Amino acid sequence: MATLFNKRNLVTILAVTIFLFLIFFYFWLDNRGRSFEKSFFALDTLVTVRIYDLFSEAKNEKDVTQVINFLKRFEKTVNYFDPESELSRLNDAISRGDALSGYPVSETLEKLLILSLEMSEMSGGKFDFTVGRLITIWDFAHGGRIPAQEEIKEALRHTSYKKVFVSNGKVFAPPGVSIDLGAIAKGYAIDVAGSLLRKKGHRDFLINSVSSTLVNGSKNGENFQVGIENPRGQGLIAVIRTRSGETVSTTGDYQKFFEVDGKRYHHVLDPVTGYPAGGLASVTVVSKRSAAETDALSTAIFVMGEKEGLQFARKNRLKVIMITPEKEIYIYPEGDWVKIVK
Repeated sequence: MATLFNKRNLVTILAVTIFLFLIFFYFWLDNRGRSFEKSFFALDTLVTVRIYDLFSEAKNEKDVTQVINFLKRFEKTVNYFDPESELSRLNDAISRGDALSGYPVSETLEKLLILSLEMSEMSGGKFDFTVGRLITIWDFAHGGRIPAQEEIKEALRHTSYKKVFVSNGKVFAPPGVSIDLGAIAKGYAIDVAGSLLRKKGHRDFLINSVSSTLVNGSKNGENFQVGIENPRGQGLIAVIRTRSGETVSTTGDYQKFFEVDGKRYHHVLDPVTGYPAGGLASVTVVSKRSAAETDALSTAIFVMGEKEGLQFARKNRLKVIMITPEKEIYIYPEGDWVKIVK
């Protein structure tokens, strides 16, 4: 009798297991190809979160709302142009001389500044977060202007990441230094946003802030694809096939610029010359590094130019796409990870 009872139990358990599997499989088929997507404006750009997990609409909405709330708070920390942001208060303190003996900052700003120092050092100063005075005199926020040579010379006198030191929650810097985190903050923000989604149980999602993208998992079992804008035309010029955990960042001379006598002056400033970096129209970096690091490195390589940039990419095992103003395209390494579409 005991044997018969055990066999009946086994059959029942097996039947229930198969039934539950069929229910799950039905819902998987029903939801495959669907996604939860939300776009919103933050960090001076359009941010899109796209989730492919099998959670309820209500949970997806709640989780993405938490991401939005974080990004709004983060913007209040790093916005160079907001006089009430923590970064602006830090810059004001530096100008008063209050940072000579150390000025206290939040844990978030401290982490971002330490990472900025690391990226500045890694790139040999091609990425430099102390370009605030240059950003101000070029005034791209209000359409742009060509500053006088003396203005640029004075701004360069205070431009060097080596003037900044961060330790134990305090920033040390001499008066005259002005910090701008625009070339790394978006990447840092989507790193944290991605971490928030993972903590909520999401495994398949994409976060895009136009110039920076983070992918996690897959799109219904397939690689995510990220398009690269044509810097001198409409639509896309290339499509990248990403792997889970990769981040993508693009720096281009078409994002913020003005023209005078047919010459383009863009917002990617060379911290050595004080003028817009020349030679390239667009640089896209794909890496397994954090989105913040990839964000900073796309700017650094843009400033380096084609030859130095390719050498840097090889040395640091970065995937890179460089596009010149004449639409010449340089890709490293060659492979099926990128497809040119026009």
